[in-house]
Amino acid sequence: MVNSKSLKLLSYLQNQDDWTTALQLSLKLNVSLRSVKNYISEIKKVNNNLIISSRNGYKVNKPEVQRFLKMSDSLIPQTPEERIDYIIIKLINNTEKIIDIYDLSQEIYISEATLKGDLNKVKKKCYKFDLTLYIKGNNISLDGLEKNKRKIMNSILYEKLNENPLDINTIQAAFVDYDIEEIESIIVNAFKKYHYFINGYSLMNLVLHITITIDRIKNNNIYDYTEASKELLIKNHEYGIAQEIVKKLQDVFDINYNENEIYELTLLIISNATNVDYKDVNKINLEQFVGKECMNIVNDLIKEINTQYYIDFNEPEFLVRFALHIKNLLTRIKSRNFSKNPLTDSIKSNCPLIYDCAVTISYKIKNYTNCEINEDEIAYIALHIGANLVNQKNMHTKITCAILFPKHYDLDIKLAESIASAFGDSLLVKNIVTKEKELEDLQVDFVISTIKFVNFKSFPFIIVNTFLTEKDRKLIANKIEEVKKNKQKSEFLENLHSIFNESLFFKDKYFENENQAIEFMCDEMQKKGYIKPDFKQEVFEREAMSSTAFNGIAIPHSMHMNAIKTGMFTLVNKKPLNWGNQQVSIIFLLTINKSERKVFNDMFDALTNILSDEINLDKLIRCNSFEEFINMLVECI
Repeated sequence: MVNSKSLKLLSYLQNQDDWTTALQLSLKLNVSLRSVKNYISEIKKVNNNLIISSRNGYKVNKPEVQRFLKMSDSLIPQTPEERIDYIIIKLINNTEKIIDIYDLSQEIYISEATLKGDLNKVKKKCYKFDLTLYIKGNNISLDGLEKNKRKIMNSILYEKLNENPLDINTIQAAFVDYDIEEIESIIVNAFKKYHYFINGYSLMNLVLHITITIDRIKNNNIYDYTEASKELLIKNHEYGIAQEIVKKLQDVFDINYNENEIYELTLLIISNATNVDYKDVNKINLEQFVGKECMNIVNDLIKEINTQYYIDFNEPEFLVRFALHIKNLLTRIKSRNFSKNPLTDSIKSNCPLIYDCAVTISYKIKNYTNCEINEDEIAYIALHIGANLVNQKNMHTKITCAILFPKHYDLDIKLAESIASAFGDSLLVKNIVTKEKELEDLQVDFVISTIKFVNFKSFPFIIVNTFLTEKDRKLIANKIEEVKKNKQKSEFLENLHSIFNESLFFKDKYFENENQAIEFMCDEMQKKGYIKPDFKQEVFEREAMSSTAFNGIAIPHSMHMNAIKTGMFTLVNKKPLNWGNQQVSIIFLLTINKSERKVFNDMFDALTNILSDEINLDKLIRCNSFEEFINMLVECI
């Protein structure tokens, strides 16, 4: 990339039809003749087709310059976040190790004052990766292990994959000098040869890591430090895979991996791939594959979730996948090679109950390992438990019906089978009766009948034809939705009245941050006898694991469900409150007693569903009283 003065020179020449002399350029740009020649030399190094030189002066290839300027504009960071990442990568890739602040500010079109403000943020971001930014006069430099420089580059570039995590073109755009598809092919073929398996996200993570490694080796930045136990790794099949990959990479890209590079790649393979095909594993032989220690941890985790959330995780297919995931996670914890997850923010926002369940699991794993688990790994756990949780929830929330059908051969059975086939995911046919009178003792949500009712009207009902038509199917679908919505409203209102009262509702009470808000709410709940003194620390502990804020709301709570009484403190503010790196307008502090932990599931899910809609959120923020707020919540179901 050329600096801003060179770009300015190109822009000026682009608008000239005649030859322009070096003297004219120096006067126009207010720089010396020597600087003009330096700028032109710099431009020619980047693209020799841009400027045409003669003894009459300079001209440009206008179509080529237009393309170049357009591309240069797209490379210039536009936001503070983009600038921070740009500066870090420039510091890492800079061969001279030191960068002049004035030159850098000119290059990215910002003032020196703005750049110095950015450098404070650069310093903080680098510190998280054990890298130190040095500022001495007008010079800046970055110091730290090559390992950590690669880690921060991996982190920055991985963020760019989030919009389309499996799109290899994103990596290709960042590394135009390397054939990324070939790198991916080398990895996949090595895994196939050794009968190893890796999911799509982990594969992209590995591709990105290897691409960065190739680029760093090409530029003589050698990985000279590893914590790996060489004797241990040499015994593993993963070491063989790493050697296979490295041999191909060295041939294709004309580079040399040292032993430390190979060991680091081995660790990544150990923590991201498995030599187990899920089809070969079942509940009976699972311990053979994951080991007794891991199986004990998995069983404890499943027991904890069953206790906390009333969810049974012993379904065989889930158990196998979950246990294998935990085995790999424990390996990643030991090597500190955590996986990146491009779906983390999406899972937190769209599936908060599932994510909260994953936080509880992660907390238990932290107790076993004494290691913090990051949000990306928590989100991977959420992916595993999500399908199981949703399936079980569907079973509990199915609408039930009875079929009233005067018996005529087996047509009643055929009608029931047709209904079950069309609506099996949401409707359970519990009874088939032939007389209206038989409905009296049934416990169902509504009745599907092929005849008109005479006396019995206690149940909601619809009348359909003996052989279902498209119109009948629409009638049944609408009735299912109507009954489901009414049940949800009824259950939600019942739960609200059981845990919510006017003394726990505050409107337009402002705090500087989430810590102050939590302090106040917990103190109030303690005064009213809902919680013990240590509950506040448990809320902060849960918040430290992963923020409970999303989509303009926050639902702080303890992971232990050990409150004296179940309750809900509500804070509604027209002006949003700063909550970590988000802003929230509504806060629900939930205190759950163990005997009423099902309420947590129901309320948490209902509240997040309601408030995921911005229109509902806006309506609730506008409520001015407790009664108005309750009525609006129920209306929004």
